[in-house]
Amino acid sequence: MPRSLHLATWGAPLVEAMRQRSPGLDLEVFGPLFQAAMSRHVDDGLLDVIPAVNLRALDELLLRGYAVMLLTSRTEAEVRHMVAPDHVLASRISAVYHRGNTRFGKPDPRAFDELLDQTGLTPAQCVYVGDSPGDALAAGGAGIAFIACLQSGVRQLSDFDPRFVTAAVDASPRWWG
Repeated sequence: MPRSLHLATWGAPLVEAMRQRSPGLDLEVFGPLFQAAMSRHVDDGLLDVIPAVNLRALDELLLRGYAVMLLTSRTEAEVRHMVAPDHVLASRISAVYHRGNTRFGKPDPRAFDELLDQTGLTPAQCVYVGDSPGDALAAGGAGIAFIACLQSGVRQLSDFDPRFVTAAVDASPRWWG
């Protein structure tokens, strides 16, 4: 698969991205195989491994009184492990918004509707950190400041529309010694 296609479909639910990434693939067969492989990766601790520096950044935000929420294009099944009591994010995340409990998905700015309605926050009170141009488009369209996270190396700042990027980080901020 060309890198350009990988980047163009980054952030989309994998089964949907596979329509473009692997034309002709039988998605009825792929879907259950993907779910089984994902479950094995979760069980083996290989999926959604959060670096310690990122966890410290989240802890610092919480200490400073900020709420940390997760807004993702993933399905409920794809994020269930991240909110399980034994996951490192469970105690750090106050709410999770995913394809199962939101009406709209990114890059549609309305992806933030439920979050804003349920929390009573205004867009000016929020910052969204994401790693895809669709994340920037959604946040910017909703009037929410956006920080482009380049940590994975998948994206470069030039991949983002500068109108929607408030700041960029290539690693989590270090507020401590």
